[in-house]
Amino acid sequence: MITATERYIKANLDVDAKVAPCPDISIFPLFLRNSFRFYSMTLLDVSCILLDPIQELPPISELQKQISMVKTIQGREVVILFKGITPYKRRSLIGKRIPFIVEGNQVFLPFLGMHLSKAYIENKAKPKSFTLSAQITFLYFLYGKIEEINATQLSLILKMTIMTASRALNELYDADLLSYDIGGKTGKSKVYRKIQDPLFFERGKEFLQSPVQKTVFVREVPPNALVSGLEALAQVSMLNPPGQRVFAVGNQCLVAEEDFDEVGVNLEIWKYPPELFSCREQVDLASLYACLKDQKDERIEQALEEALRSESWYTV
Repeated sequence: MITATERYIKANLDVDAKVAPCPDISIFPLFLRNSFRFYSMTLLDVSCILLDPIQELPPISELQKQISMVKTIQGREVVILFKGITPYKRRSLIGKRIPFIVEGNQVFLPFLGMHLSKAYIENKAKPKSFTLSAQITFLYFLYGKIEEINATQLSLILKMTIMTASRALNELYDADLLSYDIGGKTGKSKVYRKIQDPLFFERGKEFLQSPVQKTVFVREVPPNALVSGLEALAQVSMLNPPGQRVFAVGNQCLVAEEDFDEVGVNLEIWKYPPELFSCREQVDLASLYACLKDQKDERIEQALEEALRSESWYTV
């Protein structure tokens, strides 16, 4: 019974429960010891008494008195354990706010609500970086591709499942980058919209991950490759261009890595097609920022700042 109860609580509340027989039940009146088995249960550092009925329970009014007596003796919340329960009794217990657990069926622990909420908030840490789908969604919002959208519409635009689109939108919402209203044709769909510029990029930039999957060396630049890396930054700032040219393609592009040659180029293989957000020969500036933001070079940092200042979503 103990192990089954612990497993059930873990599966349904996603918290660890520790249940053990009460060490000293002699402190309880004999009629209570004849009516219940006594267990000590701990959930989220909240200790309570779990009562496993040995015989049929009395009417609700009498049960309330017995629970009150146990609480007075122990100074802890009391939970009744059931192997089965009728709908009428369940409604009566909930109406009187009597905590109970029905094995494999239902948990009603009103005293634990605040603790569960607190644990959820504490454990809900923001990610260190966007997932790939969330980053692409962020860039779509950033470049004005979409002003407001729901998961179904986003899935069609980005050619992903509705579940993936929903997770991407929720990820941006959890990062305080989107708000939403309930609307749509059914009146139940979440319609998301981004927060105002330049706060959208200012908050979101810390979650940007480099889109570069790997860098290879090639002698010939593939068709539709875009200028990237320090070469792209040099073209939009006062930074001196690098000695070796740098281009980017999406990972759907098949290229063969070659031996180093002074006349060749560095080719970045990106996790998403760089042309998705670029309208020129260079990769888009936000993705370029994601590529270079972790380089510890004051010249690069200044050049990035210089380039970003030209964007409407960076400054008001």
